[in-house]
Amino acid sequence: MSPGLLLLAHGTRSGPGLAALRDLAASVARAGPGIPVALGVLEFPAPSVPAVVAAAADLAAMGVSEVLLVPLLLFPAGHRAQDLPQVAAAIRRDLPELSLRLTPILGPSPQLRALAARRAREAIGRDRPPDAVCVVGRGSSVARANVLLAQVVRDVGRRLGRPATGAFVSLAEPAVPPALAELAAAGHRRLLTVPFFLTEGRLVARIERQAAEFCRTARAVEVRCAAPLGPEPAVVAAIWRRAAAGGLDRAAAVAAGPRAGAA
Repeated sequence: MSPGLLLLAHGTRSGPGLAALRDLAASVARAGPGIPVALGVLEFPAPSVPAVVAAAADLAAMGVSEVLLVPLLLFPAGHRAQDLPQVAAAIRRDLPELSLRLTPILGPSPQLRALAARRAREAIGRDRPPDAVCVVGRGSSVARANVLLAQVVRDVGRRLGRPATGAFVSLAEPAVPPALAELAAAGHRRLLTVPFFLTEGRLVARIERQAAEFCRTARAVEVRCAAPLGPEPAVVAAIWRRAAAGGLDRAAAVAAGPRAGAA
């Protein structure tokens, strides 16, 4: 069978965020062993099962007979349980000639946790390092998804050698302002938020606004904001690892990973 990758992202209403997702898909394609890659979004800018099916059809038009669905999800939340089965069912219905396989989600892997810590160090620079760090996830109504943020918090805090806590920008507690307030109440005056997101978007912008508002209301507290993970080589390599875990020819997928950049 001739394989292809269909990357499934949550999506964003943000133009720069969508552009970053397209850049990521292009980087995955460049790093791979000649395997076609397409991008589909699960929710934003609009619920888009038909658009995902169209992306699968584009792969079929390129000669692909086996599609690996690679969810670009950092936590096993509602999209994995609800949207992914709907997308797979729609593709099977409209494109029965395609064989489908679903890979594991990206998840908070050690490589991506290390990248989050690197983003934090980049935001710190050499001037006035933070006293403490707040790692922010999207948040989910699925409790077991939220628990996994603790892995990122521990890893980022350990790598930076700073106290660290976690917060969520939606659907779960603690929210960002109370988490920052707790750090400030413990005597920390220079804080850093680290968004554990793949790309820029409205939620990352919300984190930045909440941090700025907290600075205006809190006395003598400074909050900096790190960048999201972005279309980095470490993310590209993680995607090819997931492709291998989903059954893509391991020799080809593993060979692609180092070219994408080891994490």
